[in-house]
Amino acid sequence: SQTALERLVELSCTSSPSLAASYGLATIFSLLAVSAETLRKEAFEGKEITAEQYDELQNLGKTEEEKEFESKTKSVMEDSLDAVNERIRKMASCNVPRAMVKLMENGGGSVSGGGGATSE
Repeated sequence: SQTALERLVELSCTSSPSLAASYGLATIFSLLAVSAETLRKEAFEGKEITAEQYDELQNLGKTEEEKEFESKTKSVMEDSLDAVNERIRKMASCNVPRAMVKLMENGGGSVSGGGGATSE
């Protein structure tokens, strides 16, 4: 029985997924290799408001019950550096880098025109 990650790698390497499917698979792989907090920090870079200010504004509109629920679930949703590193190790052992190259070869060539089939 395969893990979900192994199945995604297999889909990337053994079939010729459509451009949309290739993009989806590549997005899944990239999101596994980064923490939610890193993505959040990047989203607020160069913005007029910080992530902390945004959170404060969001909290103003929440009820006490919503705030309590959020504080209880926050610890469950935290994504530690160790967890990210472990996912990256698992991705490497499941040949995700090879799958990414395969996706780039299959999908990237048709987008850029280089190496893909032409319609002459």
